Amino acid sequence: MDEPAPFEQWLAAQASTVDPFDHIRQASEAHRQQHGAACTVYPTSRAPLWGVVAGAIRANRILEIGTGLGYSALWLAYGAPEANVSTIEVDPDHAALARANVRKAGYANRIKIANTRAIGFLADYDEQVDVIFCDGDLDEYGDYPAHFMRLLRVGGLLITANLFAGWYTPDMPGLDSAIAYRNQTLGDQRLLTTFIGANAISLRIR
Repeated sequence: MDEPAPFEQWLAAQASTVDPFDHIRQASEAHRQQHGAACTVYPTSRAPLWGVVAGAIRANRILEIGTGLGYSALWLAYGAPEANVSTIEVDPDHAALARANVRKAGYANRIKIANTRAIGFLADYDEQVDVIFCDGDLDEYGDYPAHFMRLLRVGGLLITANLFAGWYTPDMPGLDSAIAYRNQTLGDQRLLTTFIGANAISLRIR
């Protein structure tokens, strides 16, 4: 049996060979290292899985909170080839880089990037969606659940990154809001939730 380190190296190598957007993931990692701890670009390693999940339910409309440089939005669109993706990014530099990445990848007609705070966007958004991927600013998390339940159709999926507050340092900004989000999501009887690491997938059952 392989030791964990060689296995992890092998797995990463296999994943990168079948990832059409791996160059964007790598660019995202490099961007964060260049700009330091304050940078909010964190390309989720689960993006290929979220693309598979979106495709499995044949999603037509997807909403993403937190674009970064576009890695997860591209995977969601790639996995669900009939879907349009609306994604929200508050940082103007990140939004511009994401637009360039989306355009170069040939998805500009299906991925629309809004450069704004998510809570304002959600207040005005009234389209029913099949998938919501939440990976935005923690300080707004407590206000998200009411909007998500208004927008997510029955049978739709809410995917949440970093659901567990214990993964954060005690003085991390927005921690109370993240805890409020977690409690609301786990306590909502309309959602059936399971976990993948620090992430959660919630099926709206009614």
